[in-house]
Amino acid sequence: MTENFEIGTYLVASTAHITNIDNTYLTEYPESSGLIIYHYEYGYWIHTNSNEFVSDGQLSIAFWNLLKLAKGQGCLFLKLDCDGPVYDSLSTFIW
Repeated sequence: MTENFEIGTYLVASTAHITNIDNTYLTEYPESSGLIIYHYEYGYWIHTNSNEFVSDGQLSIAFWNLLKLAKGQGCLFLKLDCDGPVYDSLSTFIW
């Protein structure tokens, strides 16, 4: 018997690619975003299969662009980590 294991992919990026306001909002009001967010000590896992990619004005364009980038790459999750890689092609924020 051969099993087909489901393997998920995710994009890892530094939390430097989101604003301090994004960070506060994701920490304090994750249910308000319409996204599935798992907060952990060093950042967030954000599910990309949400059909609710509608900005409510609380999260920055940089955040939404990063989430769309992850989804566009076929990723199931965006992992934002304080020690994650910083990409030259993406906006960065010092906070």
